[in-house]
Formats: sequence, structure tokens, C-alpha cells
Amino acid sequence: MAKKKTFGKRVRSSKKMDPIKVTPEIFRKLKEKFPPHDPIKKISDPSFVAKALVDCLFEGDERSFKEILKWHYEAVNITKGLEKAKLSQRTFYNALSPKGNPSLKTVFKILKGLAA
Repeated sequence: MAKKKTFGKRVRSSKKMDPIKVTPEIFRKLKEKFPPHDPIKKISDPSFVAKALVDCLFEGDERSFKEILKWHYEAVNITKGLEKAKLSQRTFYNALSPKGNPSLKTVFKILKGLAA
């Protein structure tokens, strides 16, 4: 095999970039344009989670379905949700593990505990 050609020396960039100075006015405008994001609040919302789960079902994305359920239960009180669903923690974690294959009955119980 022939040896691949490489460039000999590195070339420095001719442009020097000055750091951007953020004034209070620019900071205020950026803050208005990009409001703070709270992922815990979003994943705790049962209606948001339900929409995301339906999307996963239509796309056939089993892994994301399990992860969304796990994140939701971790964001809200997991014990309360599992008590409402009448499900043990062991069954919950086994069902949502990467190798888990929960029955439809178990999935229904997990979904029942969403709005805990």
C-alpha cells in the first residue's frame, strides 16, 4: 500500500478573534431571548410525558419509552408513584432495564402511576 500524503507544517490562522464583551444590556436581551430551562419541571409534567410516550410508541422506540418513564419516576417521588401503581421497585427496575421485557399488564401499572 502506498503511503498517504500529509501536510508538513501546521499553518497558524491569520485572524485573531477578540473576546466578546457582554454588557448588562446585551445580557438582558439574551436572557429575554433564551428563558431559563428547567428539565425537572418538564419531565415531571404527566401530560408532557404522555405525549412523549405516544411519540415513542408510534416510532417504535422502546429504549426511549423506558428511559422517559424512568426519568419521570425519578423526577417525581418514585415511592409514591409505585405505591399508586401497586408495583414493587424491583419489578419497576427490571421492567425498565435495557434487557427488560415487561408484560402489557406491568406497563399499564407503570402508566397508572404517572400522575402520582
